[in-house]
Amino acid sequence: MLAVYCNGLNLTLRTALTSLQVSDKGRIPGLRNFRIADKPNLRISITTATEICPGFAVTGGISQHPRCGKQSVECSWRDVVQEFISEDDLKRFEGWLRYQGVDAATSAPEELEMWQSLFDEARKRSSAKPKVGLMKLQPVPGEHLYAVAVREGSDLWLALWVRRSLKPQFFIMLPRVDQGWNVHTSYHLDGTLHMKSHGRQVLPPTKRQPLTGTFRGTEHLGAFFGYGPKSVGAICDPAAFSRVVEVAPGVLGPRDGGVTVDLVEPGCDPAAFPWTNIARRGVISDIPPWVVITIGSCG
Repeated sequence: MLAVYCNGLNLTLRTALTSLQVSDKGRIPGLRNFRIADKPNLRISITTATEICPGFAVTGGISQHPRCGKQSVECSWRDVVQEFISEDDLKRFEGWLRYQGVDAATSAPEELEMWQSLFDEARKRSSAKPKVGLMKLQPVPGEHLYAVAVREGSDLWLALWVRRSLKPQFFIMLPRVDQGWNVHTSYHLDGTLHMKSHGRQVLPPTKRQPLTGTFRGTEHLGAFFGYGPKSVGAICDPAAFSRVVEVAPGVLGPRDGGVTVDLVEPGCDPAAFPWTNIARRGVISDIPPWVVITIGSCG
């Protein structure tokens, strides 16, 4: 199996080839790191994992030279425009199927019956969950809070917030009904960056530049996808935050849209990210390092 990683895009090719030469002609920057883990027969299937950046379709196949019999793999990428899936779409069976990637028109009746049962169970669990309600964040002297919120009429739903402590240290928090979940990313004074959920590290910690001296360049603190602010029901009180970066509905959804958080030296741009559309960018420049919050989509 050949695994290709490129800016969050995973491409899997099943091939018997022991070597592969790919040229993307600049279409996708940084296409590299090829690895063959196993060599099944000459069947080929191509899939994309869209966890970080959806919006790419991959096509390809194996060709064989008519005289020498030499085999090669040809691949091409193209952008895919996907229809936005909202939280309200997930309350309807048709929208939920689309979120699951299921085509109702080509599914057998028994398959649709299975999906209907799963949908009904999911709706039952979702309806039984309480809402977070008004976020009661206690002010701390010297601390700054920056929010990302979805504005829908008079409602302002909290999607994410960044806490900048006096030290300084940085914490990226996501509102959740289950307080034990406590999912967050933290960037500590000694330069340690890690992500935790349920009190456990999700990924191995990495070392970045320490926050004890003059900050140089940029540090990317993460990209966060998968939003249901109305379903979570965390009400954003602007008075509790030093800055609120608002975005309209139709940008952040269960599948679509994301938020990146970067620390930058004053005057610098944030780290490159494969956005296809940037809906909002908030630059908090009152204290170095600056905090850059970007809201956009990749497909």
